[in-house]
Amino acid sequence: MKHAKLNVYILTILAVALGVVMSILNLSPSWSQSAGNPHDFLLYGCLFCISSALMIASFTHPDKLEVISKFPLIKEFRLEHSLRLTAYLFGGVIAFSVNSELAIVESLHLISTGLAIASGYLGLMTYPISKKGHTWAFIGLCFGVGGFLIGFLTSIYSIAWGEVLAALPLSIFIIITWKK
Repeated sequence: MKHAKLNVYILTILAVALGVVMSILNLSPSWSQSAGNPHDFLLYGCLFCISSALMIASFTHPDKLEVISKFPLIKEFRLEHSLRLTAYLFGGVIAFSVNSELAIVESLHLISTGLAIASGYLGLMTYPISKKGHTWAFIGLCFGVGGFLIGFLTSIYSIAWGEVLAALPLSIFIIITWKK
């Protein structure tokens, strides 16, 4: 488990670093729009790191069996389920290019992206058990989603920087929860 933790930390930090590099280079308005250009290796490297970190964490996180929510059709939704679902959804982001000539592929990219982010934040919001934990999760949600929406809906900064802001609370969540 010690090596898994190290791998998750490295992959998480590398994913954020690649996102920051893509944003600094400003080669595309968003990370995904760099698909198919000469620098798309940054995008695919970032998405690979995200998906891999989440998948490794889903199998090795010390609290993976923690029930984080109960849904009508799913009696016990555990942290491992949230992490694995998010990893698979980021796999969909990798598989479906937003720059595809096929509208269905572009739509699948947008759906995968939205669901991946929603799934990540669902885990972030449902994991804490203390009031302090819920407060920090809510702050992370507001920072991440708010930061993304400002980049997406305004010209204050690019969508790419909004994606960096959205990634930070989720990255911190993975690292902080493992420190127990």
